[in-house]
Amino acid sequence: MSVVSFEFLGFLAALAVVYYVLPMRVRKWALLAGSAAFWLLCGWQGAAYLTAETLLIWGCARLMGRFSERRGVCRALLIGGMVTVFGAMVLMKALSQLQALPDGLLVPIGLSYFTFQSVGYLIDVYRGKVTPEKNYAKVLLFAGFFPQMTQGPITTWKQLMPQLDSPHRLSPNGFVSGVFLMAWGFFKKLVIADRLMPAVSVLVATAQELPGWLVLATAAMYAIVLYADFSGGIDIIRGAAEMLGIDLPENFRRPFFAASIADYWRRWHISLGSWFKEYLYFPLGGSRTGTLRTLRNLLLVWLATGLWHGASWNFILWGLHFFVWLMLEKYLLRDFLQKLPSWLRHFYTLVVVFVGWGVFAMED
Repeated sequence: MSVVSFEFLGFLAALAVVYYVLPMRVRKWALLAGSAAFWLLCGWQGAAYLTAETLLIWGCARLMGRFSERRGVCRALLIGGMVTVFGAMVLMKALSQLQALPDGLLVPIGLSYFTFQSVGYLIDVYRGKVTPEKNYAKVLLFAGFFPQMTQGPITTWKQLMPQLDSPHRLSPNGFVSGVFLMAWGFFKKLVIADRLMPAVSVLVATAQELPGWLVLATAAMYAIVLYADFSGGIDIIRGAAEMLGIDLPENFRRPFFAASIADYWRRWHISLGSWFKEYLYFPLGGSRTGTLRTLRNLLLVWLATGLWHGASWNFILWGLHFFVWLMLEKYLLRDFLQKLPSWLRHFYTLVVVFVGWGVFAMED
């Protein structure tokens, strides 16, 4: 079920009515029931996959709690859980890309998002930041809260679960704010992204026949369309959650106003960047292990970020493109950029960003 559909709006309206009519003590279970209905409407295979994955994650976390004094056992549970769910995700995506999935089997909606969210919970349990949840239904609701299923944002247990677990009274201001946020998201997706995408697709498909300046202009238009589509979807998702009293984190913060590539990536797909920083970059040692290891750690993060989008060379090159520019800024260009006027720093950032998204778009 697409968030840009009358079916989604009807589903959300019906759930909101039921949610606020029910007694407060059972409203979280209305969210779970509504989320389960959403999964089933999107395909029973995806619902079965999500259920199996969260059962595995919940079981591993519970066993970690039981064997908390035995770090070797906990580490084995963590590695086993991560290898299983990430392996299944990669296998599903690879088979889909090769068009080798068995007939009738589809990649579950939101596969990457609920997998990363579930693994983040398991890592937090291993680190002792989160107490293993006894109630499986809560873990299922956390991983599969329906507005997030299509585009994120990726949240942590401490960000989301206390909100899902608490009763929410109807707030007229919050409800109206959610409606307006959804309307803004629909505008960005339907009026900007969907109107421009056909022309951009034609230009991308014929890029090798275009003069260089028009290729760069095409990359710029593609980046703008992608932003309008992705951030518009996130606005719809956050607005829908806000109507139910749930505050999801911001995922885009005016990225095209950034004054450096590092600044850009603090503003674009914020939840994904935060996930890689918290659960990959810092465990590798971050920037505390010397220059060469810092370079290695960042390279692995950007290769992973590219592969997140797909196992194609354009995505890997896209990740390497931004890795190189971030390293140039970190080690060579920082003082030079600070001396430039602000408009020139913005211009430099936009050119590098647009070229990057051009690499992303052009699969050939």
